[in-house]
Amino acid sequence: KYLREVATAAEAIRINLYPSYTRKNLHVGILADFLVDARMRAGGLPSNQVVELGGSNGTLGLIIGSGYGFFQDSLQVGVTVKPLYRMGITQYDTQTFNDILQGINPNGKIVDQIFGSDRPARKAFGLGVDVGAKYYLPLWTEIKPSFGVTYQDIANTQFWGSNAPTDIPESISVGVAIEPTWKIFKNTIAIDYRNITKESEILNKIHFGMESVVWNMLAFRVGLSQGYFTGGVGLMTRFFTMDAYVTSQEAARYAHLQPLRSLGLKLAFGF
Repeated sequence: KYLREVATAAEAIRINLYPSYTRKNLHVGILADFLVDARMRAGGLPSNQVVELGGSNGTLGLIIGSGYGFFQDSLQVGVTVKPLYRMGITQYDTQTFNDILQGINPNGKIVDQIFGSDRPARKAFGLGVDVGAKYYLPLWTEIKPSFGVTYQDIANTQFWGSNAPTDIPESISVGVAIEPTWKIFKNTIAIDYRNITKESEILNKIHFGMESVVWNMLAFRVGLSQGYFTGGVGLMTRFFTMDAYVTSQEAARYAHLQPLRSLGLKLAFGF
């Protein structure tokens, strides 16, 4: 308990800029995403994460999406194409000190992986494709039940090059939701089962959330993510949206062992 809760530090900062243009059947956006993630896991012994180095990267990209509705929009399908340029700090997003000692890195040397002159060369172009579908069940219109499925980064989003950042693994997720409305309250209750094909405990894949929007302007959210509580508030106007939130995800390789908490602020301007 001492090692896990006292001798562990994990600090990360992420900045994401995303100007975009959206119409009914078309979406185009420019992505600039920067993540600095340093996890000194002296207490991560149960998950073999003594020091985790991966995760820090910078990504630039063009996001092009298109969607179409069938049966009076009760069935909606869409596809997204993502040309990306990424520079990573380590070869693997979940690189640990133990991995380096075992030689699970390009050169098998700590100095080459962390301080080596080849570090700036760890960058490359990649191309990703996502598809998704959502179906509104034409029954119980007072709660609007819907079902969705996504297949993201089909066949892995691969980066080309001899010293490229790690590929983005493919993921399949499904979800169900209802949207009951009561007077000035518009509510959504949803549950997702994410990363179906990933080798992970079931609890790490389950995400549950509830949102209530008052007067189409104030949003209140609460949920459970991988067994940890999450929450947030939002302010929505015609030209401006702000969301503040706290989330948690499992930092270890097993379920409900150690939460990695995030505080986030999202600002969006639209016209």
